[in-house]
Order: sequence, then structure tokens, then C-alpha cells
Amino acid sequence: MRVIIYFSMLCILLLSACANDDQMDVTEEETIDDSVSESIYSNEDEKLEIYAINTAKAVRAALFDTNITKGCFTNEQTGECEYLPIKPEEFLKIAPWLDLYENDIVINNLSEDNKDFYAKSLFAMREHKDLLESAKGEMSTSFDEVYENNDEKDPEERFLRIVGDHFPESIMDSNFIPIDEVADPNYELLDIPKPVKQVSSTDKENPTRSINNYTGDDDRNIVLEDIILENWKDESSDYLDITLDGEDKTFSILYTNEELINEMFDYLKGDRPNLKNSWEGLIESHREISEFLYENGGEGYTIEVLNPRNTERSLVIIKDGEYTYRVDD
Repeated sequence: MRVIIYFSMLCILLLSACANDDQMDVTEEETIDDSVSESIYSNEDEKLEIYAINTAKAVRAALFDTNITKGCFTNEQTGECEYLPIKPEEFLKIAPWLDLYENDIVINNLSEDNKDFYAKSLFAMREHKDLLESAKGEMSTSFDEVYENNDEKDPEERFLRIVGDHFPESIMDSNFIPIDEVADPNYELLDIPKPVKQVSSTDKENPTRSINNYTGDDDRNIVLEDIILENWKDESSDYLDITLDGEDKTFSILYTNEELINEMFDYLKGDRPNLKNSWEGLIESHREISEFLYENGGEGYTIEVLNPRNTERSLVIIKDGEYTYRVDD
């Protein structure tokens, strides 16, 4: 199995290198004055980092928008399993990102470490290309069935995990830079495919999928709490632990990824001010979840980001969409 995997990676390297050469030839032919615009990146390693981080963030955001990560939640009042509708068409917007990442990196110009990383990430990216083909209606398997099959893979074979391990910034949030600002001007971006109506396997079994907004006597929205917990655990279990104190209506987040923790504290200590945007994006993503809870689940929900080096303290506290404490203030 190991031999097959590494052979596949080698094939990807060779094919991608050829694709890069072809792409550059086409670009030169289509330029009116026979010139090529200057790259916005100083080297290929810099380009790879920006491409990888923003592609991973865009993929994570698209998966969230499809509702596929939210799954089935048991209504404690009725005992029934309820869903948000799966929207495969939302994943179609990831097509230009996957195409850019696969075809606009010149492998031979990467450092040895990044060559290995890029090969592994391309091999793992197949899972998202399969999802894309399903969303376009080019596979007989439904979108959610493809997702479930991918979800059974080992973490080391998952695209988001591989990128997250190499570039921890990619897991801080899902706020990606627009693709037209990321892509080199020499690359012609792929158009977003037109959506294809598709009935998921769970829709066939549950034609009236909906979210139950029941609020009990304790003023809690149990279904919404489950959605938040499951989504966080599905998307970020490799990097954080999350718990809910139902009585206090408080979600506690504890980051566990050491590289991410080190970067957080490097910024907070003032050693790496260049990470300000990443820090702001990270905590703003939590504030947006808090705002969502407030608007859909009612008042009183708190999100607390614990200090991973002293869990008796907090780094950030957010209630009803508003910061009530920030360690950097």
C-alpha cells in the first residue's frame, strides 16, 4: 500500500509539472504583446503557502455552507432525527480553487520539503474533487455518500489535515482571501460550474428535513447546541476540544494543536505582530458563531476560549455576539 501511494504521488508530481509547463505556454501565446505579467509572488514557496492556506479555508467554508458537516441531530423532545438540508451546489464554488491549486504551482521550483508536502496534498485533494464531481452531477453517487466515504479515511490522508499540519494558519478560521486577489495574474481562473439539482440519499429517506427551533423551559435550544458541537468536532477535532455546560449555556474551547498554540502566544507576547490578522480572524470566527447562537437560539449563550497553558484563565469571552473579555485588550 505504501509503495502504491508513493507511486501515485510521483505520478501527480510529473503530471502537475507538465500541466504547469502547458499552462505557461498557453499564457504566453494568449498575451497580445508576447509578454507575461510579473508574478505577485517572490518565489514558488511563497505562492504555495498562500494558495494552500486559502484553498483549505475556502474548502472548509464551502463544506460548512453545504450543511454536510452538520449531519443528523436528535430532538430531545420528540426523539426524531432532524437535519438541515444538504446543498451540494454550494460546493461548486470551490472548483476554481482546486483548479488553481493543482495547476498553478511549478513543482520543480519548490523547496524539497514543500515538494513532498505538495505531492501529498494533491493526492489527498482527490476527496474534494470527487465531491465536486458529485455536486456537478458527474457521479452516480450522491454528494453526502461521497462525503461519508471520505470521512472514513485516516486523518493523515485528508487534505485539510495535511495542509493544517504544514501551515497551521489554515486552521485558524475560514476567512479566505478572494481568489482573484490570490491567483497570479498569469493564470486564467476557472469559472464556477452551474449547479445541478441532486437528491441526496438522506433526502430520500427524510423528505422533510428541517431544523427544530424548540426552546424548552430552561430557555435552551438543544438542537442548535448539538449543531454547534458536532460541527466544531467534525471540522476541528484535530486542533481543539470543545465542551458545553448546558446549565450555564457556555461553550468552552481549548486549543490542543501545539504549533497553533505557539503562534497564538508568539503574537500575544508581541514577538510576531505579523500574525495580528490571523489572531483577529480566529477570534472573530468565534464571535460570528456567538452571534449566530444569539440570533437563532436566544440570549445568554457564552463562548469562552480557554488559555491552553493555564485553563483556569480565559483568552477570550464572547456573549450574545459581543466580546466581554479579550486578553489582548
